[in-house]
Amino acid sequence: MKLNLFITAMFLALSANLDAQWLEQDSKTHNTLWDCDFVSETVGYVVGGFGNVLRTTDGGDHWELLSVGSMWSLFSVDFINDSVGFAVGEFRIYKTTNYGQTWSQSAIGTNWLKAVHFVDADNGFTVGYNGYFRKTTNGGSFWTFRQTNTKKTLNALYFFDANEGIAVGHDGIIIRTIDAGVNWTHDTTTTNTTLRAIIFIDNMIGFIGGDDGLIMKTSDGGITWKDVQSNTSQTIMGFAYDGFSITHSVGDSTALQTTDDGETWHHEWNTQSDLGMQTSNCFPTVNIGYMVGTNGKIYKTTNAGGTVGVKDITPNADNTITVYPNPSSGELFIEFDVPGADLSLKYPDLNFELFNFVGQKVSQQIEWEVKQYNDDGIVLHLNTRNLPIGLYFLTLVHESNFLWSRKIVIR
Repeated sequence: MKLNLFITAMFLALSANLDAQWLEQDSKTHNTLWDCDFVSETVGYVVGGFGNVLRTTDGGDHWELLSVGSMWSLFSVDFINDSVGFAVGEFRIYKTTNYGQTWSQSAIGTNWLKAVHFVDADNGFTVGYNGYFRKTTNGGSFWTFRQTNTKKTLNALYFFDANEGIAVGHDGIIIRTIDAGVNWTHDTTTTNTTLRAIIFIDNMIGFIGGDDGLIMKTSDGGITWKDVQSNTSQTIMGFAYDGFSITHSVGDSTALQTTDDGETWHHEWNTQSDLGMQTSNCFPTVNIGYMVGTNGKIYKTTNAGGTVGVKDITPNADNTITVYPNPSSGELFIEFDVPGADLSLKYPDLNFELFNFVGQKVSQQIEWEVKQYNDDGIVLHLNTRNLPIGLYFLTLVHESNFLWSRKIVIR
């Protein structure tokens, strides 16, 4: 049949050149940027050294340089909505209610604060040097100090809800609370490596990153952790989840991603040595993401980090294509919303191909059949049960002309 599976290596090389994986943005500062948070596809905030706050309202095309009104560095930011957010750093917690235009000191402490996390408009938490922990239950109007039974620096935290959370830090420390920080227990780990980042993609699967390329994974909500191969020796500084299938991590001149729930990690981009460290990342959508770091660098991707140079392209209106279900767990349908005869006349040599995450052709591992071919359109059925879990790219070409591609997630 004409509907076989094919794509050329020439297209992959051309696509990689035309569609840069990450593009540098104009941040209007050379100070180190420590954290980012996007509340929508277009509205985002970045914080950094010397009280710098950056805001974009157009998806990173333009950044406005703001300030909390002091020279103290800011290490973490978390916005509840477009206008209300919190930033923490050297000795202080700041709050804004007007889109970052002005900030008030929500609390003053005696230690540097490294991370802040709100689970809703009322309940928020922050950690820092010497095991420092504070919480608020009224949207930052008042912060309560709690002992964590450690004097080690806590670099990152994640709370599942208003009561249960995990904090990580120096010398491999992992501590857990189930009562909003009133009591803490120490998790047993096999590492003394400094831990710098934590994320959960659901209530069970989570990751911790640290020095020397360390990535640890849990599949039981943080009760136990195991080391996974990160394929880097660089420090892991941050994680971001696209809300769909891909978890990204950034660190010292490197960026990684996983599409199989953290079992394997792949380099999505390596910076040049003069670009320094990426300290944080965020993905407001599946394809759109940001990295921030030293020297005021902000990088943006519109193709999920540029995986093998392929990006989603919407077909023309007269060649509408629907792929479902996506994610898929065994079968996949491709539907052409045009009469079969018309499609064959316009594209007499229409070709498909399926590639895995690293660009290897895997079409031979699937079975497919034509389920419908008439004036109502064309429907193809693909049996994907032999494919490993992960991210794939379904592509369509005609006479070497690239027509369309779609990311496919197999679970």
